Amino acid sequence: KPGVVLKTQRFKGRMPYKNGDRMGQPVTGSRIMYATTASNGKIVPATGAIIDPSKKWEGKGETPLVIFAPATLGQGPQCGASRSVGALLGISPAATLKNQGAQTLSLVTNYENFTIFSLLEQGFKVFVVDYVGSTEGPQSYIDNIEAGHAMLDAARAATNVNYTQTSTPVGFFGYSQGGSASALGSTLHKIYAPDVNLTTSYIGGPALDLKEVLKLIDGTMITAAALYALNGINARYPEAAAYTENLANEKGRKLLEKVKDQCIADSILSAAFVKTESLTKDGKPFSYHANQPNILKKLLTVQLREAMRKPSVPALVVANPYDDIVGYPQMAAGAKTWCAKGAKIKFVRFIVKSDVKGMAISHLVPTFTAVPLAIDYMVDAFNGKLPTKCTVSTVE
Repeated sequence: KPGVVLKTQRFKGRMPYKNGDRMGQPVTGSRIMYATTASNGKIVPATGAIIDPSKKWEGKGETPLVIFAPATLGQGPQCGASRSVGALLGISPAATLKNQGAQTLSLVTNYENFTIFSLLEQGFKVFVVDYVGSTEGPQSYIDNIEAGHAMLDAARAATNVNYTQTSTPVGFFGYSQGGSASALGSTLHKIYAPDVNLTTSYIGGPALDLKEVLKLIDGTMITAAALYALNGINARYPEAAAYTENLANEKGRKLLEKVKDQCIADSILSAAFVKTESLTKDGKPFSYHANQPNILKKLLTVQLREAMRKPSVPALVVANPYDDIVGYPQMAAGAKTWCAKGAKIKFVRFIVKSDVKGMAISHLVPTFTAVPLAIDYMVDAFNGKLPTKCTVSTVE
């Protein structure tokens, strides 16, 4: 049953340096394995980490629970954020999935610890999710439906281990891949997990229309994310795996297999600026094939349909008009559709410019610089100050 807890493990760690303390802030919590629903309908394990707040909640009512969805950390199981709470950088053995037992070294970067620490400092309880595939890989990438399920089931799991109650106010928080998870957690809430007491969501830089994102990401520093997406789809759907096998040339098959075990730093070294047209037998990019009448288009169309349901709660959406990775038009279109359906969206045009194309700078910078805005919004939301209508503003 989704939300059922399968395993728990207490841990101690330290978050990033605080106020000159070179040892960092001590943190405690529990790693959790829980059941959730993959996009193909199968009940599967997911993992995450519940982290105890570092301060007392001083707002109204019960201490809120923030379900935190990380941005892109990688596809191998060693990349899961729950495995590196408090560690910004590390070297980890990565079991090769195709040949169990073989070991390679992986560069693990968890840049999200800064944001997690900021949330803990507000007195929030925080549950960091790893997404589906985190127990054995490959982790799904922008499979937003199952990411949304994982968010909702994380809230259920927290209640099932008596960390929270059914009455505990819950908020979703994420940027980029995490923003997509936060979005789908909100749009699927009422039909998948109406028992979760969801209050609000921060939806930062979301990849909602995946066919459009595939166009922009191709040939950039993080082309590997397109490979992650195919690997995740192929792991769920045999028909898609068969299609990809016929689509990819030898170089493409090798690179898809290679990044399957990697974290994002490894994959940048493996696939930065690779054009996906060089990975296919017909010389056409992945985005072309995702718009043809085939299984890829079918699956990505379903993802967009579910993303365009009305979010069940008011939300903050942050989007950079100069985003060079996920693209502003699909984010703005998504928010416009939600508003037309009656959602209450605070849409913020968060301006970050960069003259260097393909380096993901204008997409990545708001991962960090939009955090104070997002946290202030969450604090207000849990104190009853929620958007009552759709608004648009600009932050420069």
